[in-house]
Amino acid sequence: MLDFIARLFRKADEEKASGYVWRNTGFGLAFSLPQGRKRPVFMDSLPAYQYTLLQQMAEAGAAKSGDGEFHIESDVLCQLDENTRDILTLPPRWPGKMELDVQGTTKSGMSVSLKLLPPLGMEPVSYDLSGPIIATSDGEQYLPAEAQWQALHAVQSFSAIAPEMRTETDNLRIVYELQKAREKGLAIDLRRFSTLSVTMPDHVGVSAIENPDGSIRLVPDFGDGVPTGEIEARLGQLENGESGSIRVGNTILLLDERRLNAVHEILSSRIISRTEKYRFFTTPTAYLDAALVDLDMGFSLRMHGMEVFRKAYFGATEPSELSWFGETEQNPDLVFLPACAQLVKTQEDLDALKSGVREAQAQGKDAMTFKDMTVLLPSSGEETQAVLEQIEKKFWESQEAAGKPEKPKEEEKARPVQISVSIDLHDEEQPEQVESPEQTVSYPGELYTEELKYVFKPYQEEGTRWILGLMAPHLQERRTGEEQSGGLLADDMGLGKTFMVLAALNVYCHVAQDRDNLKPVLAVMPVVLLENWKAEIEKVFAASPFRDIVVLQAGSDLPKYRRENMGRETEARDEDDMPSLSAMRYSLKVGSHFGSERLDMPGRLVLTNYDTLRDYQFSLSLVDWGCVIFDEAQEIKNPNALKSRAAKALRADFRLAVTGTPVENSLIDFWSLYDTVLPGLLGSFQDFNRTYEIPIRKAVTQEDRDAVRGSVGRQLRTRVGQYMLRRTKEEKLEGLPRKIVHDGEVERQYCAMMSGRQLDVYNSIVAKVAVAKASGDVDEIRAILLPSLRKLQSVSLHPALLDGEPWAVDQERVCDVLRESAKLSLLLDILNEIRDRNEKVIIFVINKALQRFLAIALGQLYRLEISIVNGETRAVATGSGRGSKSRMELIRDFESREGFQIICMSPLAAGVGITVTGANNVVHLERHWNPAREAQATDRVYRIGATRDVHVYLPLLLHPTLKSFDANLNELLRRKVDLKDAVVTVEDVQSSDFDSRSMFDTDMVTGNVDPGWLDSISWTYFEALVAAIAARKFGGTVYLTQRTGDHGADVIVLGDKNGVAIECKRSRRPFGRSDAACAPYTACREYSERYGKPFDTAILAVNAPSVESNVTERAKTLNVTIWDKTYLAECLAHMEIPFAELETRMQEARLAI
Repeated sequence: MLDFIARLFRKADEEKASGYVWRNTGFGLAFSLPQGRKRPVFMDSLPAYQYTLLQQMAEAGAAKSGDGEFHIESDVLCQLDENTRDILTLPPRWPGKMELDVQGTTKSGMSVSLKLLPPLGMEPVSYDLSGPIIATSDGEQYLPAEAQWQALHAVQSFSAIAPEMRTETDNLRIVYELQKAREKGLAIDLRRFSTLSVTMPDHVGVSAIENPDGSIRLVPDFGDGVPTGEIEARLGQLENGESGSIRVGNTILLLDERRLNAVHEILSSRIISRTEKYRFFTTPTAYLDAALVDLDMGFSLRMHGMEVFRKAYFGATEPSELSWFGETEQNPDLVFLPACAQLVKTQEDLDALKSGVREAQAQGKDAMTFKDMTVLLPSSGEETQAVLEQIEKKFWESQEAAGKPEKPKEEEKARPVQISVSIDLHDEEQPEQVESPEQTVSYPGELYTEELKYVFKPYQEEGTRWILGLMAPHLQERRTGEEQSGGLLADDMGLGKTFMVLAALNVYCHVAQDRDNLKPVLAVMPVVLLENWKAEIEKVFAASPFRDIVVLQAGSDLPKYRRENMGRETEARDEDDMPSLSAMRYSLKVGSHFGSERLDMPGRLVLTNYDTLRDYQFSLSLVDWGCVIFDEAQEIKNPNALKSRAAKALRADFRLAVTGTPVENSLIDFWSLYDTVLPGLLGSFQDFNRTYEIPIRKAVTQEDRDAVRGSVGRQLRTRVGQYMLRRTKEEKLEGLPRKIVHDGEVERQYCAMMSGRQLDVYNSIVAKVAVAKASGDVDEIRAILLPSLRKLQSVSLHPALLDGEPWAVDQERVCDVLRESAKLSLLLDILNEIRDRNEKVIIFVINKALQRFLAIALGQLYRLEISIVNGETRAVATGSGRGSKSRMELIRDFESREGFQIICMSPLAAGVGITVTGANNVVHLERHWNPAREAQATDRVYRIGATRDVHVYLPLLLHPTLKSFDANLNELLRRKVDLKDAVVTVEDVQSSDFDSRSMFDTDMVTGNVDPGWLDSISWTYFEALVAAIAARKFGGTVYLTQRTGDHGADVIVLGDKNGVAIECKRSRRPFGRSDAACAPYTACREYSERYGKPFDTAILAVNAPSVESNVTERAKTLNVTIWDKTYLAECLAHMEIPFAELETRMQEARLAI
C-alpha cells in the first residue's frame, strides 16, 4: 500500500507540510490546518483528502468539529486502521511488547504498572502516556493499537486513584480491562490474574421466584448461565448501593454504574404480591424501568422448583422449535390458561384440564400442570371460569367443523405461547374476527380542498378518500357501538403518503368538530420525522386544522406535559411498598383535572416518537384518541418489542399504519402491523404463522421458496382486501416523471471490459478458488468462497481497494488512477453525459474508502465540492458540536448549487426522511444485495416533486472469458423483484445464489450433494447429510442432537409411533471400531424412555471406504443397521439433497436431552 501511495503522490512531503497537523489535548488529538491556511479545496490533494476523512468521521459521530478544527478522542484514534493513520500522518503503533508488574491482591494493597519492551528484547524503555500518545525516553512517539491503548489507559486510570482510596471493585476493574485487552490480541502475561474470571454482563434482565404464599420475588439476571439461586444468595453484596461487583462461584461479575442502577431498580420492586403477579407478567413496565432493565429479552420464572425461560410469540424468529422436545420434566413450559386452548385436542384433554383447574383452586394454588406445561391461572375465580368456558366452546366448535374428533399429527401440534410482555398478545387466543369489506372503501363527502395549498393528484385523492372510508364509522352522526377501525397505507415511497394522511385528518377535524365529538390525534414516528411533519403541515395547510401541535419529545414539549418530579413510567407503590394498579403513577398530565395544562386537549395533534411511546405508554394509553397514525410503521413490526406492545395498548377510534415497506424480514412483520391497527383481521399469531409463514420456511430450494412466497403473498393480499392500500410507481400514476433505466446488460454503452491490473487481480482471486476446489476439501472451498466474492466485488470497483484504498492524487494523475478501473472509467463517461445536460447526480456506493476517493478525485477532475452521505451521517442537526452538518443539510447544500453537481451517498443512508428532488440522475456504482434497498435509494429522487425525467444508471463490468461478478449480481437482482399484487418478503442475494461455475470456472457448493463429496465432507456436514437422508427415508421430524450428552445418537427421528437413533462416524481409512455399533443401540433405550415410544431402529452411518467385519458382526448382534459409503452413495444418486438444506439443518437448534 505504501508503494502505491508513493507512486500516486509526487509531492508528498510538500503536501504533508501544508496538510492538517495535530496537537495533543490530553484526551485526544485536535486536527487543524497550519496557521494562515484556509479550508482545502479540490485542488489540494492530501489536505483535501484529510478534510474529507475528518468530515466523514465527524458526520458519523467519531469526531467533533468546531472553531476550525476536528477533535478525535483517544479510544477512537487507537482503533483507526493503518490506512487512516497514514492519511492523517499519525505516529506508528508501539512495535514491541508490554510486561505487567503487579503488587498486592485485589483485596488490598494492589498496585499495577506496565513496562514497554522494545522489539529486540532489550531493557524496558521509559515512557510517558499523554492522551493517546506514548512518548519514549529516546524521543520517539507512538499511537498505540486498540488493545495496547486499553491496557495503558486502564493502568493510567487505576494509578491515578490514591492507594488508600482504591476499593476492591477498582482492583477488579483493572483486572477486567487487562483481560479484555488480551482478548483483543495484546500479547501480555497477566500473571496470577490469568486464572481469575472477571466479567461484565452485557445486560441486566430479571428472574422471578415464587414464594410459598404465591407472591414472587425478583432477582437480577446477568445471563451467561449464572444460576439465579447463587445470585440471590449474594444480593447482600449489592444492596448497600456501593459495591460494584458480586462473586458467583469462581466468577466475579463486575457492574458499572448503568448496570448497578438496573440491579437497584429490580431490588426496589423486589416483591410482587400474589394478586399483582398476573399483571406483572403481562405488563412488567408498570413495575420496572425498561430503559434500565432488559425486558425485551424475556425473563425466567421459577415456580415450585421448576425454572423456565419466557419468550413471547414462540416461533416468530426461530427457524425450528426443537426445545419443545428437549425440555425435561424439571424445565416445562409456562403458559397462561387461555393458551391451553391449543393443547386440548380430545374430550379427555378437556376433562383433564377442567379437573386440574378445580384441584388447583381447591388447594389455593396459582398454577397447575397440564400436558407437561405449567399453567398460570388468573387471579380471580370468575376470570378462570370464563377462560375455561371459552376453551370448551372453541374445542366443540373445532370438533363440529371437523365432523368427528381426530387426533392431530405430531408436526401439526403448535407450541403454545410462553409468558409474554404485552397487553393483548393474540398469540394462541383468537381475537374477534374482522372481515374485509367486499366493496371498495371510499368516502364520498367534502374534502375541503380550498384549505389545502397543494392540489390533489388523482391517486392522492383516491388515497385520502380510502383513509376516510375506513374512518367512516366514526364520522357518522349515529355510531353503532364501540367499534374500532384501521388500515395500512402501504403506497410506494415518494407518492405523498404524509400529505394524504394530513388531508384526511383535516376532514376528520371538520366533521368531529361539527358533531361536538372532537378528540386529540396522535402521530407516532421515528424521531427524524418529527420536524418533517411540522414542516409538512405548514406546507399543506393555509391554516392548521388542529387546535395546536405538541411535539412530545425530550428537548421539545415533553417537560411541559410531564408531571413534576416524574420521569419514565417505571413503577407504582402503595403504603406497603407493593406495586398496585390503583397506585399507578402516570407521568404525563392526562385528564380533564389538569385543565389547560392537560396533554389530551380535544383537537390537538400530538407528535411523538416510538421510544417516547414506550417510555410513557401508561399515560398515553389512558387517552381516548380520535385517530392514531403510525408513520414508518415498520418500527413496530417486531411483536416482541416493548414499543410494539405499547402501540397495541393505545385506545383509539381509528388507527392507521403508514409504511412503504410493510414487510422487511418476514411475514410476521405484516401480522404485527395488523394486530396493532385492526386486531382480528389476520387471526391469532400462531394461526397466521402456520398458514402463511411456515410454508415459506419449509420450502427447500430457492425456486420453491420464491414460488411459495408469491402464492402465499397473494393469498395474504386477498385476505386483507380493502384494509390495505398499496400503489407503486410502476402503475404509471399521473404526476410522476418518467424513470429511464440504463442497464449495462441492455445498453452496451454502459458496460465495460476489465483489463490490465484490474483483470490480473481479479484473475488471481479466481485462481485461488480453483486451487481450493482441486483439493476436494469441502470445508476449504466454503471457507474461501464468500471472502472471494467480496474481494471480486471490491476489485470490480477498483483494484487498489484490496490494498486499502486508491488515494486521491494531484490533477495530473487523477484520470490515470480512475481509469485503472474499467468501471470507474465508465463512470466518467456517464458523468460527462450528465454534465453535458447540466444536471445533478447521486452516486450510490457502500465502500467508505471508495466514497472518500471519489469525493476528492472527482472533485479535482470536475472542480466541485462533493459531499458524502453514508449510513452513519447524522439524520438531524444537533447543538452538541459533534459533527458539522446533518445529512439533510448536506443534501440541501448540494441541491442549492446551480448546474452540474455530484454527491456520494450510501444506499444504507437512503432511508427514512431523505428526499433529493434536486437530482434527477442516479448511478448505482456499487449495488446493494437487496433489491428493495436499491429501489429505496432510487426513490430518493423518483418521487412526487420531481419535475424532470429520472435517469437510473446500472454500469456493468465484464470479464473477457468468465461471467463477471457484476453480471451475476445484476441477473440475481432482476430475479428478486417484489410482486406488486402480493405481500412478500424480498430477500437479500446470498453468496450461494451466485453462478460459481461461470464466475470461477468451477462449481460452488450450492447444488445437490454429490456422492464424490463423501470422502472429504466434514463431520458437521456429514451429520446434516445423514439427517437429510433419514428425513426422506423415514418421514417424521428429524433433529441433530447436541454435540455433548447425546447418549450415542447424532441424529434422532421422531415418528408418530416410533423413533430412530443414528450415530455418525467419519474416517478416511477402513472403519474397524466395533464399539461404535453400541452407541445407537444404547441411544434407542435412552430416547425410548424419554419419549415414551419405542425407538426400534438403530443405525450406524459411516463414510469410510469400507467397514471391517468385526463392526458388521457386532452390529448384526445388536440389530444395528449400517449405512456404509456404498449405501449413502446410492441414496445420493436417487435423492436430490441441496447443499443449502445441509446449511439450514446445521443452523437449527440442536436437540438436548
